[in-house]
Parts: sequence; structure tokens; C-alpha cells
Amino acid sequence: MRNRGCAHARWRNLGLVVLLLAALLARSAQAAEPADPQIMLASRYSGSDLSGGQPAWPPRGTPKTDALQPLPYVDDDIAPIPAAPAGGEPAVQPQALQAAQSKRRDQHSILSEVRVGALAHDIGIFDGSREDGIDLNLEVYFVSPRFLDVVWSPRPHLGIAVNTAGDTNQIYGGLAWGWTFWEPFFVEGTLALAVHDGKLNDRFSDRKALGCRVLFRESVSLGARFLERHSISLQFAHISNANLCEHNAGLDTIGVQYGFRF
Repeated sequence: MRNRGCAHARWRNLGLVVLLLAALLARSAQAAEPADPQIMLASRYSGSDLSGGQPAWPPRGTPKTDALQPLPYVDDDIAPIPAAPAGGEPAVQPQALQAAQSKRRDQHSILSEVRVGALAHDIGIFDGSREDGIDLNLEVYFVSPRFLDVVWSPRPHLGIAVNTAGDTNQIYGGLAWGWTFWEPFFVEGTLALAVHDGKLNDRFSDRKALGCRVLFRESVSLGARFLERHSISLQFAHISNANLCEHNAGLDTIGVQYGFRF
């Protein structure tokens, strides 16, 4: 008999800690600095192309009338901006708006998306199947920092997969690149490192010989977004050590995830 209860509870508690830390980080980032009036203005600004030297008011396509027209906006949780005469200049010029928009992006919450899912465990595409159960999966995605712009702005992410049969559990972290190829459909690929509690050698006929405690993890997802912030996706993931250890049995999972973007 394999004593898996303690290991199962340990990984489950670790996943709850990761989620709690992510929520605390996001809340502290939002409360770090007081609201800036120019940032509030930029959050509601949309319309003409500021970078192309177009007038900031009125937005292109807006009919010119003698009536006062409010500045267009995006965020609904910020108080309205005072109206400006049609055809007139707003109090904040395009350069100031660009600077405020950039500052607002820097102060935005670091939390980008949370996904939960259920994955079929050890489906054996590349190395046969030995282990059982379903992996209950949680992933937290963060806003891509500016220094990652040089590698196409991937989102850092953390994840955990807890196996319902008491077989190999894993926790992982890395970078995720996503592309919307045909609205609302998207494809995403990730590269990460995973730490697991599985077996390292082949002495167990019903367990994978994963070789190293730290493995490489790659995944690809295909999904669709709906209602602006929600998504459903199909994910395939693989972990192995690229022959860096004596044994190198890979472990493959596939399943469905639901995501919510912030």
C-alpha cells in the first residue's frame, strides 16, 4: 500500500497558498499608490490617434455640434470627466494623455488571469501509460512586464496539478505566449519548470520513472473567449527531463480549463 494521503494534502495546501499569495500581491499592487487625476483621464480616453498627431478632441467620426460632449471613456468605475465643447481642445494635451496612459499601465494590477481545469493524467502519448486518475489544475497568469517585450511579451504564470488517484502531483512556473488568430479563438504555448513528488526510478511498475525532481514542462492550449473576460480551452501538457537524468519517462496530460481575465 502506498501512503499517499499526506503527500496529497501537502500539495493541495501548497496550491491554496499560491492562490492566496497571488491575490494578496494583486491587492497590494492596486493599493500601492493613490489615484492620479491624469491616469483617471487616460483610463476614460479613447478616440483619435494620439501618436499620429491627430487632434485629441473631438474623436474621429464624432459629429461636430454646438452641444457639449463628454470625453469618451473605457472604465466604468471612475467618475465622469467634465465635458468639453465640440471642436475645442481638452485641458489635457495628447502628449500628457500618452504619458498618463503609460503610467496607468505601469500601475495596473499584476494579476492577469486565473484558470481552473481537470486534466486526464498520464495519457501515454510519448511513453506509454502507467499512472491513473485526474489532475485537478489551477493556474495563475500575471501581466507581462515591460522587460519581456523583447521576447514577444509572454505572461509569467504559476500552476499546480493535484492527482485524484494519489499518483504524481506537480507545481510549475514559467512563461506563456498567446495569439488570437481568429476572434474569439486563441492559441497559447508555455515553457516552464516543474517540481513533482513522483518516482525517480523504474522500481515501481505502476509509476513513471521521471528521473529528476525538477523537470521541463511544455504545454499548448486552444480555446475561445466569450463575454469579454471568460474563456474555455483545451490544454495538452508534457513534463520530462530531456535525458539529463538516468531515467526519462515523460508524463502527458490533456483536459479542459475555464479561465477568467481581470
